[in-house]
Amino acid sequence: MKNRPDEILEYWFGADPKEQTWNSKLYFKARIPLWFDANPAVDAEIRERFGADVEQAARGNLEHWREDPRGALALTLLLDQFSMNIHRGAARSFLQSTMAVPIAREAIERGFDQKVGHAERVFFYLPFEHAEELGLQEKSMELFNRLLQDVPPQLRETFDIFLDYAIRHHDVIRQFGRFPERNAVFGRVPTPAESRFLEQGGSPF
Repeated sequence: MKNRPDEILEYWFGADPKEQTWNSKLYFKARIPLWFDANPAVDAEIRERFGADVEQAARGNLEHWREDPRGALALTLLLDQFSMNIHRGAARSFLQSTMAVPIAREAIERGFDQKVGHAERVFFYLPFEHAEELGLQEKSMELFNRLLQDVPPQLRETFDIFLDYAIRHHDVIRQFGRFPERNAVFGRVPTPAESRFLEQGGSPF
């Protein structure tokens, strides 16, 4: 019987993927819509299947998952990516995403990101990209640049896109110190520069 972290990872990355499959562009083409498209049906499915897990993670009840690479990755996914699916566009999604940062940081310090596949490493690094803190954004760019150097040649075009998104997130935080598109949900008053930025189509990414 699969444990709960394995069930979460299987949903997100696929069942029993082989290295050859994971290292194909077709794998990423098939998975990226699940990972990154704003799809109400996917949000509803994640809420139904994993909503209780996200709540437990947010309450700190799954801290024991941090002790191995797959558990730490599943916990990072719950707090970062799954929170954004379940609470899409709400302040709670971003607040719970910040809870994933220390988990991901500890996992990286312990070398857990080197013990999982390239696709999985992306999701250890995304909490840094989602953070409204310049130092974490710089760490995001460092991590995604290192990842790009590690992937096989056939995946470099795909992973160059991941790095490009990291750079774009960094540049917004460097300019404003926060993501202007989050101002409304946090009740923050936008600066004139932020208002112009959004009016001109800046962010979301």
